Amino acid sequence: MTFKSILTGGLLASLVATTAQAASVASKADVDGVRDAAFAAVESMGMEAAMAHMGDPSNGMLDLAGAGLHTFAVTRNHIIVFDHSGQTDSGMDLSEFLMPDGRPITTWLVDWAEAGPNGGGGVMDFPHPGTSEPGEAYFTCRFLTDGDTLLCAGAWNMTG
Repeated sequence: MTFKSILTGGLLASLVATTAQAASVASKADVDGVRDAAFAAVESMGMEAAMAHMGDPSNGMLDLAGAGLHTFAVTRNHIIVFDHSGQTDSGMDLSEFLMPDGRPITTWLVDWAEAGPNGGGGVMDFPHPGTSEPGEAYFTCRFLTDGDTLLCAGAWNMTG
């Protein structure tokens, strides 16, 4: 079952979107580094060019077959800006997709982004974007300078 079908069917048990390069992503710190590199790309190139950059696996921010590494962006109002995992579509509203504690997934992401000056992250069970198999994933987010858009990275089976 794909994440998109889970969202469309309203059966969300846990949500995670991720981005990272298999060869260089072994830890949560590595995924945090991908998040920060994605942030720098948006700040220096603008959103459109950065989205293309992050979506090119040769740039080290996308590995769906391996670690499930990917980047995505969502607004405080629960609207997907982009998602390189293919699990959601741009413009999709996540407000109805609740986590086990009853809060929308975006609320979790906002909490993590507000954890420190450069954001923060957390672990949840979520379908891997390459295999659709559920597994433990680490997601890390920070706000773009507009203060409304969260830029996130995620990957599966991370250590420390």
